[in-house]
Amino acid sequence: MDKEGAGTQPVEAGFAQLEGLTHSRWPPMQKDLAAPVGMGAAKTHRDLVCFQRLGLVAQDRRTAHHDLGPAALKRGLVSPSRLNAVRLALAGAL
Repeated sequence: MDKEGAGTQPVEAGFAQLEGLTHSRWPPMQKDLAAPVGMGAAKTHRDLVCFQRLGLVAQDRRTAHHDLGPAALKRGLVSPSRLNAVRLALAGAL
């Protein structure tokens, strides 16, 4: 199976929303996450509810803005401890 062709489109779309949260200068609203990836409001809402249940996204109920949740932050903090700078440098990635 071709790695480039194999994938799950809903997972990729959800990841695009998480990327939107990661790169946003401020906590965005749902519509701000849907527009750049061409998703409808209903699909974006379902994904965000799922991400909230998993702790990847948190919503401020007062403003309806979304941000990365505790589970996303935890994964981000663990990542540097697993980084092998020597291996990356040898591979030309740094």
